[in-house]
Amino acid sequence: MRRSDRYVILDIVSHIISNMACWENENRLNESKFTSKFENILDLLFTGSGLFTRGGEGTSQSTKRMAIFNDYDSTFGRRSDTLVIGSQNDELSNIEFKKAAAQDNLVNHQQSKNIRINSCILNQVNLMTDSTDNTILYYDFIGRRGYLAQLFEYEDVYICQKLQSITIPACMLELELFRSSLKFMFVWKYHMINLDNNITLANLNKEQQFLLAEISSTISSPNSPPRNVRPVQVYLSPSNANKRTHSMFEEDQK
Repeated sequence: MRRSDRYVILDIVSHIISNMACWENENRLNESKFTSKFENILDLLFTGSGLFTRGGEGTSQSTKRMAIFNDYDSTFGRRSDTLVIGSQNDELSNIEFKKAAAQDNLVNHQQSKNIRINSCILNQVNLMTDSTDNTILYYDFIGRRGYLAQLFEYEDVYICQKLQSITIPACMLELELFRSSLKFMFVWKYHMINLDNNITLANLNKEQQFLLAEISSTISSPNSPPRNVRPVQVYLSPSNANKRTHSMFEEDQK
């Protein structure tokens, strides 16, 4: 079966082997090259799943909504290297990349940015599903080395925790080390599929409640029940005015 996990694994390993010469010269590659190379792997991983990537430093819609919620002077969102999008066009995870020779201060800035963007995504998912039991899994890369982390809410605090390191193989000896990383990539994939399904189900339930609102029982309480989930405030770092980022209202008018 073409879409079986075994076939996808073979496809990914074959792709990595054929690109080892490129990964071996990581110090000569820029950020966009790392991004495009990893997105090629994700295209294979997401085969038949309904998930897809949105790259090219697009703007995260979740960060735009957070900017509006926080009453920022500007409604600019934050640019993302790679967003993972679900079947209903909802953001499920954000991935950030820095070149291998990036300075420590740039790496730290990237990690902070990635946590903030994924926090905005988690907030949006919690609001859509009316639950705080959700977890966002995401990757952060410096060159061909990175890590998988999880982000979740605990007692009104967002907790970020590293789960596993990952190194894209640049030689055959490193391929064996990539085995466990590849397994976690499938865990990440199926986690996002489940998250996507939960969002879809929550949206369907809300649609049904709206359609039946005018014919509900007269003995039901006229007051709406209190929300189980309260929106959080994620304070975004100042946006770069030199980057061509459009506000939500500008894009809505296009």
